[in-house]
Amino acid sequence: MHHKLLYKHQYGFRPKSGVENAIFSLISDVQSSLDCGYISAGVFLDISKAFDTVDHGILLGKLERYGVRGVALKWFKSYLSDRVQFVSVNNTDSTHLPVTYGVPQGSVLGPILVSLYINDLGNLPLHGKIILFADDTNVFYQGDSPNTICNEIQDDLIIIQQWFRNSHLKISSEKCSLMWFSKPSVVIHAPVLPLLDDKPITVVSSAKFLGITLDSHLNWIAHINSILTKISPFVRVFLRCNHYLSNQDKRSLYFALVHSHLSFLCNIWGHGPDSSLNRLFIMQKRILKILFEFPYRQRSADLFCSLSILTVQAQIDFTSAIFMYKMVNNLTHCNVILKKVSEIHNYNTRSRELLSQKRPNSTTYGLNNVLYRAISHYNSLPSSIRSLSFFSFKKMLKKDCLSKMF
Repeated sequence: MHHKLLYKHQYGFRPKSGVENAIFSLISDVQSSLDCGYISAGVFLDISKAFDTVDHGILLGKLERYGVRGVALKWFKSYLSDRVQFVSVNNTDSTHLPVTYGVPQGSVLGPILVSLYINDLGNLPLHGKIILFADDTNVFYQGDSPNTICNEIQDDLIIIQQWFRNSHLKISSEKCSLMWFSKPSVVIHAPVLPLLDDKPITVVSSAKFLGITLDSHLNWIAHINSILTKISPFVRVFLRCNHYLSNQDKRSLYFALVHSHLSFLCNIWGHGPDSSLNRLFIMQKRILKILFEFPYRQRSADLFCSLSILTVQAQIDFTSAIFMYKMVNNLTHCNVILKKVSEIHNYNTRSRELLSQKRPNSTTYGLNNVLYRAISHYNSLPSSIRSLSFFSFKKMLKKDCLSKMF
């Protein structure tokens, strides 16, 4: 990790990185592309049992090329070799067979070894941009026309499939899909679809990507609806048990079962339609009133302030500012180049210490771009808060969000 061996768009199992980094980078790029009038496409590839099909000989060869030699390489060889597998039924064991493929499941080294095994996938001469999360492989494109993009996808799939064959890995073609990203007013028609294993790749209008539901217009309605589906059953559950719980137990239940869904990647999907976000807010209020036994007509301001719990919109702003703070202070893996206004020009303006941002072309994909919104919100914070250490920043930021909710 220290020597920057990993492909820069590999976001899985590396320090200071996670699904938020991968999705933030992707959505920002796609929205910027749509804001400039292009169309985008994503190819979601499914690798069949990647952890179980890693070839030990190829893996050791790659480790050696990455500089793992001598005693260290012998240690890895010893770690992978002399493993056997067998089946035991009714105290009767089958023949012991050597394991020459795969990395130990549940091990600390397993995900790292898989990441190194597929690392050179990011170095292939492709038209598209590969985003990796461990063995989760996705390629994204932008262009003027569907035909041009389809041709690029076809060229890349030939190269990618050859790489997988050489690496003894297999793509599950029936589980792979293609999704177009465009403005709602643009109807995409590709007369000839790219082929994968001699079959046209499946085109979808929505897809699950690292825990979030992407849709072709990035309006996030499908994802917000999935959150509502997950948290609404707790209304009935809390009605039955709220009388038997202490306030501390109620808080623990809320944060474990409800808040976890509302806060997960909310800085990404939180720029959906106001009508959808308002439905989430109404459900959040209803759950809190039932769980903490507040009167039905209790004012929202009193409800949230007395519990010190952020509303959905405040949580979106809070999460967005936290992520921007980490990006600005190099506390997270980031491929976005951030510059202060003072680095753009030498004029002594009031905004010289703020982050610079490009002027957007549209509202839907420009002003609502996840990066543009994050920078705008971060710049709006008082400099006295932005200059704090991370833990002090989180503490003061929450106070600031609580004070501005209503």
